[in-house]
Amino acid sequence: MSQSTNYYPVCPVCANGLLVPVVIGAGEDKDVRYRCTEPSCGVRFDKHGYERFDEVSQEWKRMGR
Repeated sequence: MSQSTNYYPVCPVCANGLLVPVVIGAGEDKDVRYRCTEPSCGVRFDKHGYERFDEVSQEWKRMGR
């Protein structure tokens, strides 16, 4: 599939993966975040910027805008 036919944007962090929407939470706490499909990238975006999963602490760490 070529870049022009993708429905999802290319990840601006790694430029290899695509950003796909993922629903986090339920009910009124429901939020949409965008995860990169490239396993080595490991970022997710929201309205405040992006986060990277830290394997050591097993938590998401805010990286910036």
